[in-house]
Amino acid sequence: MNKINWTNVLEQAIGGIIATGLVYLISFLRNVLTDNQTPLSPTLIGLIFLILLVVSTLFIKRIRIVLKTIGQLVIRNSKLVISIILFAIVVFGAFSVDKEYILPLIISGTIIVNIFITLWLMSFKQRRNLTIFSDIFNSFSCWNQYEQGQLSHSSSISKKGTHSLLKDTNTDPNGGYKLLGRCIDPGFIFSGWIYRPDQQTPGNGDRLSIENNEFNGYGFTIGHFANEIWIERRVEGRSHRISSVYSFEAYRGDWYKFRFQMGIKGNIELKIFDSSGKNELTKINCEPTREFTSFDRICVRGGYPYYVDDLKIELLK
Repeated sequence: MNKINWTNVLEQAIGGIIATGLVYLISFLRNVLTDNQTPLSPTLIGLIFLILLVVSTLFIKRIRIVLKTIGQLVIRNSKLVISIILFAIVVFGAFSVDKEYILPLIISGTIIVNIFITLWLMSFKQRRNLTIFSDIFNSFSCWNQYEQGQLSHSSSISKKGTHSLLKDTNTDPNGGYKLLGRCIDPGFIFSGWIYRPDQQTPGNGDRLSIENNEFNGYGFTIGHFANEIWIERRVEGRSHRISSVYSFEAYRGDWYKFRFQMGIKGNIELKIFDSSGKNELTKINCEPTREFTSFDRICVRGGYPYYVDDLKIELLK
């Protein structure tokens, strides 16, 4: 079953509402210009409905495109749209009352509009994901070695800031980890950047994960030798695949971004983006899993050498 894209639904719903509003506006202007207070007859209403139904059936794809375009404009300029709507309500109300109340109504309406917009923007900011961990490696502290792994602070290359983290020497599960300073439950986004040099090495997997104090958790592998990608479970530091293996021509000699999201119900999604961080290269999913539900550390494992930078964890709202 295809997953519903609620953004598209919202865009087309807003477009439909705006289109309906335009119809009522045209009707209102007709009444004003013709001074016609007689409602349309049921027969004429039915005929208009039938015509709209036939037209929408013939041109459904184009209509959906138009409605989606309108919806996108509304979403992108929501503050402006809300301001115009509220101002129009105030002005309409002003011309509907006695003249001596027009100026007070416009002033009070303007204040109400500004209060509403301020509260709306505040609520929007509060809905943003909460960042509880961030490391751009300008300094290097609190990273710990796991088994025979080697992590170091490198100035050779960086994506953000002046330094990055270098994973070197010995393959998986060897590596290192850093404590978050708190425990988190499912319902987070783990993101960051990875740079794999051009040369072939014995360990060709970039493997990062979120784990607990027993090194149980979930992560992913980007395999540069066979050009494969998958999601995995970590049990006492050892990896076990829990998703299908997908073909993916992994990046070498350039930065790429990963976005590893674990939903509240345990569903996992991994997205990979190009060096701009905007163009999605691939996306894979994993069935919900809740074998482990508490995590307190980031782990960097896999092959070597490769670099990571700008690691971040956000809690989903």
